[in-house]
Amino acid sequence: MNKVKGKFMIYNVPYLPFDFNIIEELDTDLMEIFRKSRELLEKFPEIRESIVRDQDIHGQKKKVIRNEVKRYNDVHINGNYYLFDCIEITEPVKLEKTGRERLKPELVLYFLIIRGLWGSISDHAAKQAIHDSISISAVLAHHSYKVPGSNTVRENLNAVSNKTRRLIMDSLSMLILLKGLDDFNEVYIDSTDVAANTAYPTDISVLYKLLDRVYRSFRFLTDEFGFPMLSDGWLDTRMKKLKSHLAFINMQIGKKGMKGNVKEKFKLFVSLADNIIKSFFDEQEKMLIKYETSDLTPDKSLALDRLWFKIDSDLNDAAYVLYYAELLVNENIKLPSREKILSISDPDAAFIQKGQRNPTIGYKPQIGRSRNGFISGFLLPKGNVSDSEMLVPTVMEVCRSTRVKPNLVSTDDGYASEDGVGILKNDLNILTVSINGAKGKKITSEDWDTTLYSEARRMRSAAESGMFTLKYRHSFGKMRRRGIEAVEAEQLEKIIAYNFIHMIKKEKKRLNQPDPI
Repeated sequence: MNKVKGKFMIYNVPYLPFDFNIIEELDTDLMEIFRKSRELLEKFPEIRESIVRDQDIHGQKKKVIRNEVKRYNDVHINGNYYLFDCIEITEPVKLEKTGRERLKPELVLYFLIIRGLWGSISDHAAKQAIHDSISISAVLAHHSYKVPGSNTVRENLNAVSNKTRRLIMDSLSMLILLKGLDDFNEVYIDSTDVAANTAYPTDISVLYKLLDRVYRSFRFLTDEFGFPMLSDGWLDTRMKKLKSHLAFINMQIGKKGMKGNVKEKFKLFVSLADNIIKSFFDEQEKMLIKYETSDLTPDKSLALDRLWFKIDSDLNDAAYVLYYAELLVNENIKLPSREKILSISDPDAAFIQKGQRNPTIGYKPQIGRSRNGFISGFLLPKGNVSDSEMLVPTVMEVCRSTRVKPNLVSTDDGYASEDGVGILKNDLNILTVSINGAKGKKITSEDWDTTLYSEARRMRSAAESGMFTLKYRHSFGKMRRRGIEAVEAEQLEKIIAYNFIHMIKKEKKRLNQPDPI
């Protein structure tokens, strides 16, 4: 922090000499989030410990790589040979502090909530908002920090494990209970379709993209790792021809009178793709000895392993896509979407169909919502799992997260399951299990017309409005990250931010103050 003419500068944001009372006096939404996050850490210090442990693990992994690079350089560059090279290193040699700055757990939690609120911490709008915010500058100055670079913040946030994120969510539920803002005695369950960070493809588009990525990966092997160039000189020509076939199919498909031409071009595409895949497997076999005998620094060796694994995985995926494309062309057999590869950017994304809505390539998270609007439970199953299978697991997750067994569970017809209702009522002793719709009425026919069940169905509509707020106001329906673990992390952050904002909203309502954000 630089002193300039009696004022302090934080990343070019000037303000008067820092007064620690400003943390309590600034009346902004971002400052209120900081106050609540600080309160959460005070009441649940295990969050701080968990964040520090995640940072230690993340830093240790990076340190091991740095140590191995140092050993490699000592041997191959400096000529210093070790007597016991075969002995496993159990504790990495302590090195001088390098890499990005480690943020305090208080700031990691604060920025994690902000990323959940804004959706990003590193895009242009987010960086500008951080730059301009007096509240963020005051919080950072309170901890003797200047505004860190976006990469520093992102790396610290990405070090946080999903286990820690769930600990934060669970602890927040406990804080809500302690404040008397909710008792979590009621839970309203619903699922939603969440679009993955991908585009809806056709089978041949997926096949072309896989082969194109393999082709570029082979060239990267040559450029970055010194592998020999592809010996098949016709691959470049055939890849261009494959792209030309794909462009024709995409432009002509669905046009009147073009069905025969499209089908013929589809056959040519599949035949050419088969030829290219065989050539790629041959090229991989020729490069195998070079891969197995490569003498690289440990960091580059790790990068080579990852690239080689990606080539191998993409080639096998391409062979599988070719298999069901040939089934369609030769035998007119179409595999169901759940058995197909739907995205090369997010292989965990699935074909999601909810009711009469347009299908989505993505995920179907299960959400438990309390009567007062807090998210009390969250699960992210892989694939398009039926809601009826997720009834009991979602309720169990609510019980685990809030440490409260609800008296009432209310949901829609998709969750109708006699076995599920039986487990909730008989094994968990939940008094009221209401399921809306014809199937639900059949399962709960004895209680359907009671006042309690009618009220449960009415309140479920309010729960759906909360889902709308979460999905569209907090961008829960569109993911930036890819892969189920990263998507789960992103969704947990958005749920944590949602619950924080909702908690502030409820507390301000008690004091008859304006709602936040």
